[in-house]
Amino acid sequence: MRKGCLVADLHVKYQGQIRHDESPIAVTMFVERVRAVDFTVGYEVRPHGAAPDSKPAVVASTQLVSFDIDTQRPRRIPAEEKEYLQSFLRDPAAP
Repeated sequence: MRKGCLVADLHVKYQGQIRHDESPIAVTMFVERVRAVDFTVGYEVRPHGAAPDSKPAVVASTQLVSFDIDTQRPRRIPAEEKEYLQSFLRDPAAP
């Protein structure tokens, strides 16, 4: 992935307010899915000290495509990279 990745899609949904005095913010990141040439990273943003299972103020996701800079084409994610990304898959039972 260090050789090339493109942002293919980005979604941000604001669900609540975070004030300046509630910083630093807490950001939870996880992998939502891994496919042949792309993967999606999910984010949840909460005020400092908020319970991990509380409703996040912001929910976002970014779809990243593995990309070969030299050929200017998407590249298949090798098994070892796929395994690494899958280690960050969120447990469906998690908040």
